[in-house]
Amino acid sequence: MDNNKTISPLELKVKKSLADYLGIETEDISLDDSFKEDLHMQATDLADFLEHLSEKGLPTDQIDIVQIQTVGELIELLNSEDSINLE
Repeated sequence: MDNNKTISPLELKVKKSLADYLGIETEDISLDDSFKEDLHMQATDLADFLEHLSEKGLPTDQIDIVQIQTVGELIELLNSEDSINLE
C-alpha cells in the first residue's frame, strides 16, 4: 500500500475548499468520506458547497447532487469536466 500517494491539484483544491467551508482541517477529509454520514452535510449544504466551488472556477453546473455521495465521487466528476481552472 502506497501511503505517499501524490494528491492531484484538483483533489487538493476540493479538500481545501471543503475544509474551509466546514471549518475543519484538510487532513480530516478523505476521499471515502460521505457528505451525509461522515461530514454531516444535507442536500442544501452540498448545493451551497458546489456553488462555492463554482465561484472558485470549478465546473459544477453539470453536477447533480443526487449523483455524488462521497468526496472521491465529487472529485471524479469534476475531473471528467473540461476546462478546469485550478488557479
